[in-house]
Parts: sequence; C-alpha cells; structure tokens
Amino acid sequence: MSLRTRPIATLLLVAAAGATVACGSPTDQSLAGPAHATVTGRVTSPTGAPVVATPVEIACAGGSAALQVTTDSAGRYIVNLVTGAEPFSGRSGQLLCHFTEPGTISPRAEADTALTFARGTILVIQQIVDLQES
Repeated sequence: MSLRTRPIATLLLVAAAGATVACGSPTDQSLAGPAHATVTGRVTSPTGAPVVATPVEIACAGGSAALQVTTDSAGRYIVNLVTGAEPFSGRSGQLLCHFTEPGTISPRAEADTALTFARGTILVIQQIVDLQES
C-alpha cells in the first residue's frame, strides 16, 4: 500500500468583517474553544488515475466526531475539520488524524498524519493529504 502525504501548512488570511475580539477576554475564541483546519487531497489508483466518487473517512484525536467526504470527478476532496472544545491549549496545535479510503474487507488506502488546527476567525490552516491505492 503506497501513500503520499504532504502535510503542507498554508496560512490563508480571511477577512473578518466587523469582528472584534478583546485580547485575553474570557470570550476570546483565539485561546479557547474549537479549532479548525481545512484539508484537501486526491485519491488515485496504483496507475495514478483519479478514483471518482469514493468515500474518504477522517478521524482526528481531540474530541471531534469522525466524518466522511466523497471525492469528485477528479478524485479530489476538501473538508473543513472542527475539533472538540479543548483539544489543546493556546492559539493552535497539532492533532493526529487518520485518513481512510474504506474497502469491503480492508482499507484500499490509508494514512496517519498530524494536522495543524487553529482557533479564531482570521487563520485557516489548509493542508494536503493525498491517498494512493495499492
């Protein structure tokens, strides 16, 4: 089973129109509460062809429920992940996540990787996790 994992963290600035938060206040969402990460990737066959309309299951540590997305006509997927309330302290942190393309008897492709999550309304962490079937 071959897998290609590219945990590339790219910070994207998102305009938060009219959002004001007092630093250090009890409601400061950049220091407490759920954190977010955006993950995109592609599922390919052993020959490199895209695997269309296949499920990708993602389970991360930190109290969030596992979820499933489906690849598009190019074998790509994109998902926004949200952690539980307090998976780590501070503005950002890493959590171990398990990516699986399930098969009938065993997974056709899978990968474990640490993803970076961030709190607040300004940063969105985008990472790439590609899966290749064996």
